Amino acid sequence: MDTKTKLFIVGAITLLGIFAGGNIVSAQTVVTTCNSATIYGTVTPNGNPTSAWFEWGLTPSLGNSTTHQTFNSNSTFSQMISGLTENTTYYYRAMAQNNYGTATGDTKSFTTSTCPVSTYIVDTNVTSGNGSFSPPSRTVTSGNTTSFNLIPGSGYSIGSASGCGGYLSGNVYNTGAITSNCTVSASFNAVPNPVVTTPIGLSAYAISSSQINSSWNPSTGGNGSQIAYNIYRCTGAGCTANQYIDWGYPTSYSDSGLTCNTTYGYRVRAYDSTPTFSGYSNTAYATTF
Repeated sequence: MDTKTKLFIVGAITLLGIFAGGNIVSAQTVVTTCNSATIYGTVTPNGNPTSAWFEWGLTPSLGNSTTHQTFNSNSTFSQMISGLTENTTYYYRAMAQNNYGTATGDTKSFTTSTCPVSTYIVDTNVTSGNGSFSPPSRTVTSGNTTSFNLIPGSGYSIGSASGCGGYLSGNVYNTGAITSNCTVSASFNAVPNPVVTTPIGLSAYAISSSQINSSWNPSTGGNGSQIAYNIYRCTGAGCTANQYIDWGYPTSYSDSGLTCNTTYGYRVRAYDSTPTFSGYSNTAYATTF
């Protein structure tokens, strides 16, 4: 709230015309805020219709006038002047006029106070997904702007952000001029893991009557973890390898303890730690000795 300061004015009255019966006018008090002033004065018309007003300005030359008011009897009158600059000195005087002439009050001055600084809270809110703001809130002086960093959680990206008249630029949200408490909201979207590519180039070959070795080209993609492989086997020419027999990180496998003179089929499937699985590789066949 503006601090009000009363300035009591005492001064002589200068008459620029001849007022019947001693018609006079004077400014008595001023009540100021940081950006306005209400001037109070008295006028003595002595029964003659008299117009009274105030003149004011930044210098003793004044230059501005308030609305004229008409009085027939001794009266107190006032006018409020708004839109003033804080911590600034202004000059003013009371004026009156009727058919007998013009009366001019002494030129006085007042100084507006310093306006209190208003501050507002800018809060943040995550509406969906995994992420955060840095910092989570700010206290901002009225009329200023501010900004926040948006930090997606692991596996998430920034979806959208809005609020406080601002805009998103990369991972930084910039507000508009802050004139009240407000909130910036953001959403974060889960990032799909890149596809794990299907192993290709699987081949199998027997090295004995009881062992077949196989190898393949490595898969790529996934969530960045080391890719592992499930190994599947079947028995018989043209069979579909659906029997899970083992897993591992290498891109080769040795299958032992097999039956001699028997055809086996193999295929592999890659996956990451999510796990996200690839498709099945080609099926490779080999016959033990």
